[in-house]
Amino acid sequence: MYRFKILVVDDEIKFCKFLKSFLVVKGYSVDVAYSGKDALEAAAKEEPDVILLDIEMPGMSGMDTLQELRRAGVSAAVIFLTAHVKFTYAVEAIRLNVDDYILKPINNIDVLLAAIRRCTEKLELQKKVKLYEDILPVCCKCQKIRDDTGYEHGTGKWMTMETYLIKRAHVSCSHGYCPECFEEEMSAFATRKAMRKKQHQK
Repeated sequence: MYRFKILVVDDEIKFCKFLKSFLVVKGYSVDVAYSGKDALEAAAKEEPDVILLDIEMPGMSGMDTLQELRRAGVSAAVIFLTAHVKFTYAVEAIRLNVDDYILKPINNIDVLLAAIRRCTEKLELQKKVKLYEDILPVCCKCQKIRDDTGYEHGTGKWMTMETYLIKRAHVSCSHGYCPECFEEEMSAFATRKAMRKKQHQK
């Protein structure tokens, strides 16, 4: 079973160690970073699914760290942690498309677990959608392909294999026979020829 990876980023070492030990018991794979710089290195190396990110850290703040993570192509879900309620933090969290926002100290750990669970459920759903998007529907009878590009999944247009290749892969098609089909056609041709010969002889 896949263990979701969580990266805890906070300059409070004891808090990081507590969260790591607690979340490991809950079945998660956990790494910690004590600064924004360390977080960038850890995210690149470990590729976490969820990042618990403290907003107020010396040096690189959580906001700056998240912006750098996104520039680096890190797409992990992010839960902001902060000890202070600030309207500007909430606005910035929305602008940066943060998944959740939790106040410290975390008096009810179930609140954090619920936030992490929402993130992992969202990630699982995204993986399923991606899986279905990567499946190319082909009619088992006529061999036409359904192209869902630009349509809601499952409502695309059906087209011949040749049309799909020309339209999507920009591949020119030529026509011929594979060895098996060639033998089959030759056999059928010989059979038809023999039948016509018999009919002429009657």
